[in-house]
Amino acid sequence: GFTTIAETLEPARLMDWLNVYMEAMTQVVMTQGGVIKQYVGDQIMALFGAPAPRQTEAEIASDAMQAVQCALDMGERLQHLNTAWAGQRLPTIAVRIGLCTGPLIAGSLGGRQRIEYAVVGDTVNIASRLESFDKEAHFIAGNMCRVLIGESTFCHVRHRFRVTEVGRVKFKGKQQETTVYRVDGDASGR
Repeated sequence: GFTTIAETLEPARLMDWLNVYMEAMTQVVMTQGGVIKQYVGDQIMALFGAPAPRQTEAEIASDAMQAVQCALDMGERLQHLNTAWAGQRLPTIAVRIGLCTGPLIAGSLGGRQRIEYAVVGDTVNIASRLESFDKEAHFIAGNMCRVLIGESTFCHVRHRFRVTEVGRVKFKGKQQETTVYRVDGDASGR
């Protein structure tokens, strides 16, 4: 992970390396119509369907499909970065992505001295829990980008993407179990 990398690279080189990663992933998110909400250390939080609320099922489904395609594109881009880094004797990485489709509250949060655009709600919490779910498992051999989605996203994308059910889980603070799926590629086999 990034903690191990931080121990192997001097700080200036680490920042350069991390900025290459963040720039590449940001480009992928923006190309797929996403909005970068924030960078938190080595994590990127991206939104699809914001800031304008989506009203129809077709709009929500489109956002879900763009988010999943974005995640797969991030994995492809990461493979290229890892190849380049390996050639430069720089660290290579694997990443985890969690996606959840659903309602959230978005708006300005803070006080007079500092305000930021924030999103809150179960959708945000579940996406975060999917990202960190069973951290070492569910990677496909040779793929350094694991994408997990919940049932709400699965319902919108199941015909366009190949997915594998990885289990049912009751996330902390939730009463009901949810089915977790790993996205393996698009329906054409890519």
